[in-house]
Amino acid sequence: MFCPECRTEYVPGIQLCTDCSVALVAELPPLPQPEFSKYHKLYTPRNASELALIESILEAEKIDYFVKNDNFGSLYIGPQIDLYNQKTIMVQDDQYDRAKDVMSDYLQQTEVIDEKPLGKYTLFDKLRIVAEFLMFGWVIPGRKKDKFKA
Repeated sequence: MFCPECRTEYVPGIQLCTDCSVALVAELPPLPQPEFSKYHKLYTPRNASELALIESILEAEKIDYFVKNDNFGSLYIGPQIDLYNQKTIMVQDDQYDRAKDVMSDYLQQTEVIDEKPLGKYTLFDKLRIVAEFLMFGWVIPGRKKDKFKA
């Protein structure tokens, strides 16, 4: 005798499950087969903060996802190598189109933020870059910021 709810086996002669208070049956019905979903690559974030932001957006939209190499990728410092330690957001097949729309909205907003015009290098900036390279062996491109300006 078996309980159809908790699937506990009982000795013959008992009629009710002690945990579920349900009538026992002679045979259990077969367990339903799990459904496997296919996942698609949605996006590869540039850094951990962008990953956290995208995860919060997907959770707010109730989109099922997982991050490939989420913990493994954080074990190694250095360059992110595709298929080895790069983190990738994977989305279920049936939710991929909606997730792609959400990501396109996010990417359009970030492009507006990232499109700051780069200023021309002055002669002083070029000389500073060359001097830093010769003296210290590093290159930091960009204009030197004036610390007295707000």
